[in-house]
Amino acid sequence: MPRRLYLPLAALAFALALSPLDAQPALRPGEAFTFRVSWGLLGKVGEINVRETATDAPGTTAVAVDTRTSGLARLTFPFEGSAVSVFDRDAGNLLRATARTKSRRKSTDASIVFDYAADEARYTDHLEPRRNTVIELPGEPPQELISSLIRARDYGLAPGENRVVSVLFDDDIYELRLRAGDYETVDTADGKTTALRITPEPVGEPKGMFKRGGAIRVWLADDASRLPVRLEVELKVGTAVALLTGHSEPTAGVETAMVSPTTPDPRRPRPPAAPL
Repeated sequence: MPRRLYLPLAALAFALALSPLDAQPALRPGEAFTFRVSWGLLGKVGEINVRETATDAPGTTAVAVDTRTSGLARLTFPFEGSAVSVFDRDAGNLLRATARTKSRRKSTDASIVFDYAADEARYTDHLEPRRNTVIELPGEPPQELISSLIRARDYGLAPGENRVVSVLFDDDIYELRLRAGDYETVDTADGKTTALRITPEPVGEPKGMFKRGGAIRVWLADDASRLPVRLEVELKVGTAVALLTGHSEPTAGVETAMVSPTTPDPRRPRPPAAPL
């Protein structure tokens, strides 16, 4: 598979690599998301599954993320990624996380352990020890990037509003401003849907993928669920698009197909949809 396909797919997979760090997890107990990943004219190239799962340790819970290429993309470029993050069920603090990826070209294996008493986190690269480091924790507990976007459904943002969050990305922590754009008509797995665009913007000097000119956008459904129906990771070499194809409700416990937003979000007046 050409490198130009690998980069956006790997970027999207990596962005989903670690679970939520906020006091209220991005996923409710028993909740799960399934995203279909596509890239340009190639169409579907993979799938991402994000789910809340039980652990063996009392008082803890975990979020697991699995990513893999599929179809023709898997024949020409096999790629797999998995991550598990364990956090305190009551306090919501992340305790530890692991993330691994494997492709024909490269493998990664990293973990992070949080020490809140010392206000630091120990990052370990199990394949490249020279990258091992200790990260100073900010005053506000950090979140992982994609989890902060899923959490945006709980922030109650309206067009023009924003919220600044601390974000963990690999071995660095920095601030992002989640800016709510317009309500737009976008393509989703269930057809055209009206959704609110959320765009994370670096606060201060860009870091990580933003330093290299990358951009991320998420669209939240225009209904009471505010589910993330569409995600995009844009790089110079192309854009990976992830569409929400399945969602397991915490109470129902069964996966259902995405539905059109027939019930508008009651927290705002309904404006006319703007074309994407």
